[in-house]
Amino acid sequence: MESLEDELESCKLIKDKKERSACVWGVIYKTERFIDEARKHLPLLSDEEAIASTIVMRNVDISREIAKGFKFKEPHLIDFGYIMEKYEHMKTDLDLLKRELRKKRLEILGI
Repeated sequence: MESLEDELESCKLIKDKKERSACVWGVIYKTERFIDEARKHLPLLSDEEAIASTIVMRNVDISREIAKGFKFKEPHLIDFGYIMEKYEHMKTDLDLLKRELRKKRLEILGI
């Protein structure tokens, strides 16, 4: 099995710009799938870590949707409704993480 680094190096050798671009987007797509899979193995030691993991998942979903469109040379098929849904959920999760971390800082400072 070729590593992602090796795959990227192979992409760089492609002469046709459109094919090279699709190849690199394919590497990005695979990287996002790997990140999503790796995230599933986090022990999630705190509520903040669970929220952060969810934020990463939503970000990966957005990135993967975009990469998929460019990988298949069909960016016009990118589902922006799906992306905006993930984006709105991610904004909510970011606000929640910010509140939780503020609360934790105040507890540490004894305020």
